[in-house]
Amino acid sequence: MQEPPFLNDLASSTNDAAEKAYQEMNTNYISVIDFTDLTLPLLLQQEEAAIVNVSSIAAFRSNKYLPTYSASKAALHSYTQGLRDTFTENQHLNIYELYPPLVNTEFSAEIGGANGIPS
Repeated sequence: MQEPPFLNDLASSTNDAAEKAYQEMNTNYISVIDFTDLTLPLLLQQEEAAIVNVSSIAAFRSNKYLPTYSASKAALHSYTQGLRDTFTENQHLNIYELYPPLVNTEFSAEIGGANGIPS
């Protein structure tokens, strides 16, 4: 049975941990920065605007199944805090971060998703 692509077993000699980490960082962190950079000028022109970044409770505690995923969400958390600090004086732009727990999906089945909240 092939290992699900989101698992990143750091103890496995056949696991390409760096490549998986690169993909996760690009998806969960760098792409958010790129998108924010593109939309920020428009958001700053609005009377009311918000940025909502979807992180994960994994940002605060990793585990053996998702170490690099957790690291990507921790990076997103840090970026979101910095973004909030940068625009703290702007009364028209709100910065939010969501921390969903484990969600019961096909994607999360291999890590106990059945114990998570319903999607």
